[in-house]
Amino acid sequence: MKAIVVAAAVGVLVLGLQLEPVQAQLGTITFPDTAVGSTATVKCPTLAASVCFGASCNASGTVQSVSGPSTPFSIGKFAVLSNSEFFGGNCEAHPASLPVTLGPGQILAYQATFAPTSTGTFNGTLTFSTTGGPATFNLTGKGTSSTTSSQGLGLVTITGVPERAVPGNRVEISYAIARESLTGPVDLYAAIVPPGGQMLFLDDTGGLTPSFTPLRRNLPPTDTAGTLLQTFPVDVPFGTYTFLMALIQAGKPPAVETLASPIATATGTFAPLSVVQQAVLDQRGNPDGYAMFWIDQIHQKREVWIYLSPQPVEMVFLNGGLDSTTALSSPPPGGARKVDPALLNPQTSRARIVAEFGGPTGTFTLEDFETLSFPGGIEVVFSRGRLTSVSTGAP
Repeated sequence: MKAIVVAAAVGVLVLGLQLEPVQAQLGTITFPDTAVGSTATVKCPTLAASVCFGASCNASGTVQSVSGPSTPFSIGKFAVLSNSEFFGGNCEAHPASLPVTLGPGQILAYQATFAPTSTGTFNGTLTFSTTGGPATFNLTGKGTSSTTSSQGLGLVTITGVPERAVPGNRVEISYAIARESLTGPVDLYAAIVPPGGQMLFLDDTGGLTPSFTPLRRNLPPTDTAGTLLQTFPVDVPFGTYTFLMALIQAGKPPAVETLASPIATATGTFAPLSVVQQAVLDQRGNPDGYAMFWIDQIHQKREVWIYLSPQPVEMVFLNGGLDSTTALSSPPPGGARKVDPALLNPQTSRARIVAEFGGPTGTFTLEDFETLSFPGGIEVVFSRGRLTSVSTGAP
């Protein structure tokens, strides 16, 4: 949702030492439209913000002084850079002050700024005095109304993002808009950043797109609330998800100057194990006995973890939540192969199971169900490609 404004390159100062000193008009530095109270900057690798000598910066010369520009423009942060530093954006690598002598392959970089204090179009000039003659740049920029003065700011909040969700959990993420000082209509934007992925925007049909698309359009400046997402996540990638929402002035493209609210963010994780399960695993290791049952129709994952020491106990989890803990007076015999509960979830593929446990010692297929047996007393069941049951024998 953040907007990045980049000024286009408008020219380069090239002074031939063999020429008689002449006044050179070398182009215009054009700033993006800038809200009153904000500042726009043009600097390397924009060629306009540079001085060098020779056809390819291959000569020497001295930049003696500079005059102008007048407010709301200014220049500063002079630095002597190599070509690689300049075009690599390392704009302040070697600070310098005028006068400064440049050798072959050196560039004097500077930064030009535009900070309007009122609306309207502004023009200015700056002139460098050099041993190759004076050279002048024009500067132009437009000051626009600030967001707060044009229609105020609202506030968006995101609620319901779980710290950690697991397969079987119902996730319902909501939002609320507070009018605050809003006076005009707005568009509501919402985006999701999946683990390791690009930002995707939710559109008004419930779909996802990489393009800037509003979730709601032309909302009046009133308090309101709604549902952003309602789902039972199962097959989405495990990892951290970031949700972002913001108000933009109605009908305008997303940019810093069109924001009508701060950007709201919320982060949650989708994982194979809940916080409680992970804590048990970290403390006690993989269970001595394990069973898992997944019911697709009701989005329910039931797990049984059995530990034989220090005291035999059976722990039952429903969708990651601890449902019961029972001391076992007659524990099952040990010897079954321990498995990692994080591996065994409804999105685990047959190929992943085989890669973990090796080739099955037996298979049995009945209608839509396939049962696989593995060494160590492990038995798994797939239904239409979905892992629905796991048992290590001990439970």
